Amino acid sequence: NRVSLDFTHYTKTVEDMLLAARRPSSGGFTTQLTNAADMENKGIEIGLDALVLNKRDFTWNTRLSWWKNKGKVTRLDIPSYTTGGFADFIGMFRIKEGHSPTEISGVGANPDEDGYVVYGNSEPDFQMNFFNTFTWKGFELSMLWHWKEGGDNINLTMLLFDLSSNSPDFDDMGLDPTGQ
Repeated sequence: NRVSLDFTHYTKTVEDMLLAARRPSSGGFTTQLTNAADMENKGIEIGLDALVLNKRDFTWNTRLSWWKNKGKVTRLDIPSYTTGGFADFIGMFRIKEGHSPTEISGVGANPDEDGYVVYGNSEPDFQMNFFNTFTWKGFELSMLWHWKEGGDNINLTMLLFDLSSNSPDFDDMGLDPTGQ
């Protein structure tokens, strides 16, 4: 009982998600909660536990975990929309049928039928943990190392620096091919 391995594959289906559908303001309300979408999450989780040392005054237990998840909106009864950000020119999450709910979209060159360009996805390619616990004569030390591979972020700090002319590369003409 010193080593164990676990493996999980899952498919989670969410039906009749409540979303705020836009309504004409002439009716007195601008949104209405409605069962407007379905979503599916698929993922894998793998874990390895080991009791490396088990002495009278000292134990070392370790766990290695690896996982990934992919989501997809499988039904959307209302028009696609962006949410969860400050503006479309920075990038926001887009809820659209057939797309990931963590997709980052915004305005840009060669937009799709919604007028957006896909910048990336905040969902990582995979994540991994390495967790260790050391116990010595009643004292315990635990540490966790976490690794996230992939997954995009929206850098609002750099945007604010750029808007205020405070970014380190603000005067670097080499970044702008037009030399403006």
